[in-house]
Amino acid sequence: MIDPDTGRDLPARTWFWQKFLSRLLDQAMTWAVVGGVFGALIWLSEDRRDHVQRMWNIPEQVELIGDKVQIQGEQLTRVSDAVKRLQIPSRVFELSTSLTRPVDGYCVEDQPCDVQIVIRRLESALDCRIMPETVRWGFVGSGTEIAVYAERLDKPVGRNITAAFTRITVTLHTPTDLSPVSDFFFDVEYVNCPGMHPGDEPVRISSVRIPFTVVKEAPQDD
Repeated sequence: MIDPDTGRDLPARTWFWQKFLSRLLDQAMTWAVVGGVFGALIWLSEDRRDHVQRMWNIPEQVELIGDKVQIQGEQLTRVSDAVKRLQIPSRVFELSTSLTRPVDGYCVEDQPCDVQIVIRRLESALDCRIMPETVRWGFVGSGTEIAVYAERLDKPVGRNITAAFTRITVTLHTPTDLSPVSDFFFDVEYVNCPGMHPGDEPVRISSVRIPFTVVKEAPQDD
């Protein structure tokens, strides 16, 4: 056997081992290439499978995101409603405590009493709309929190109370058994105030209390 590199004769055993090792190396290289290609195919297959799986799950993910957005939207709506409810005014009007008084300076029990009221609407509550026939007039006796309501004797006249003070006069039937100094007040129901929704229950707003002199009998003229 002749060595192709040196041109010398080689022993049969040496030649055989060279051929064996060369063929073994060729086989190893072949299997390495095949293994690499096969591994790459597997890797690409798994990557594509994950991509397909992600694409398959997109509708469920979109639905989940949509549910979360809806829940957050509902939460924002509740918070917005709560903030709006906080805007409902606790006061709608202001009374002049010095000018609101009995025309005669006192009221007589069980008798008509003309009451001068000086009132204006607050700027923040100009949108509030009064509910017809919901005004209640009354007195609270000294040392008690029990309200005694009075009947209005004159016919109510519709007025547009603005942000400027307005003078009106009402005639009330003075209740009996009042304290010599009793607090006059009135309350009324409103709708359409800031922070309210259509269909909401009216809110009842009370005036401040103003001390009135109440006597059993009218003083006699001298």
